Amino acid sequence: MTIPTAPDGGPPDQPFYDPDMASTPRSNPSHACLPLGRRLCELAHAASLAAWFAAVVGAGLTAALVFPEMKSLDPTLGAYPSYGGEHWRLGAGRIAARGFLIADAVQLAAAIVAVATLVGSLLLRLPARRVSTLLRALFTGGAATLLAVRFFYLAPRMNAPLRGYWEAAALGETERAEKLAADFGAYHGAASNIYTALALLTLAALLTAVWSIAMGDATRSRRAALPEPTLETPALASGKGGR
Repeated sequence: MTIPTAPDGGPPDQPFYDPDMASTPRSNPSHACLPLGRRLCELAHAASLAAWFAAVVGAGLTAALVFPEMKSLDPTLGAYPSYGGEHWRLGAGRIAARGFLIADAVQLAAAIVAVATLVGSLLLRLPARRVSTLLRALFTGGAATLLAVRFFYLAPRMNAPLRGYWEAAALGETERAEKLAADFGAYHGAASNIYTALALLTLAALLTAVWSIAMGDATRSRRAALPEPTLETPALASGKGGR
């Protein structure tokens, strides 16, 4: 096999060709993969947000369906034979309260996992200055803050009169039961607003988490895909120097 040379016997003027370099594949950003620990954190984060959102919406739907249905049935509850108030409201409230209790347990667990996995992803090099990351922190942190307000501020102020309402109704003390029901209702509007805000924040956090996971480390991958700079062969090495 004859190696081509320039007319003066030196190497050819065309760029040097190295078959070993040609066989080396260039990095492809589509092949970039997140570390296993980071992927697990991201998946657990998205799953916890989905469970959190489902718990909030499920509890709200339960109340929205139970109260009108019970009102249309207008039942008389055997457990409260001496109570002279609205039995449908009492019965619907007992059912809705059980649904909210289950939802609160799910929310607490989901919030702990969501916050912990977001912090874990940041420790595993999730880009902190990226817009999606900032939005995730904002939405997740906002939802966790509202949940804390519900647990530590609203719940104690609502649970005490609610239990008193049930006990007074069971004893047939209608007047006291109605007063306790009014004390409970004073906080109902704030609780409904918090639940609406929780649904919006958890949904927004879930959508931004999915967006962030879909992006991966796109910026880092694009940088890795850029061709490495090559140095021009010196004139003396190419045999052209001094000619």
